[in-house]
Amino acid sequence: MRIFSRLLQDEFGSILSAEVVVVGTIAVIGATAGLSAASKSIDSELYEFASAIRHLDQSYSASRIEIDGDWSAESSYTQPDLKKSLKELEKSYLKDKKADAKRAEELRRAAIAEQEKVDAANKAPTKKRTKKRPKKVQKKKKN
Repeated sequence: MRIFSRLLQDEFGSILSAEVVVVGTIAVIGATAGLSAASKSIDSELYEFASAIRHLDQSYSASRIEIDGDWSAESSYTQPDLKKSLKELEKSYLKDKKADAKRAEELRRAAIAEQEKVDAANKAPTKKRTKKRPKKVQKKKKN
């Protein structure tokens, strides 16, 4: 029982709340930076993947086939010029990126405007209440 009470009173291994706040802040900042880097990396990899798919030649040609009197029509597809396709893909990518940046800026401005409204509401002047002081009543002296 004495050992247990000594352990409860021992402060060498205690964690101060300030330490917890600092460690938590560092963890949140690190996680935010890590997620941002991961997002950019994933976006870049998906762009490269789309570019690789676009490099595949998807052109084909099938001649007329006739089996037992039934036939299929001739069919073919020629993929547009690769350079033109890649330029279109890049335009689309940059357009989407600009739209995302614009939307993020709009959200940021809306958040700032909302915060300014809250700050203005908190700083709104209030009427000072003044208590009316009763008039001093002079006591009449008795002679």
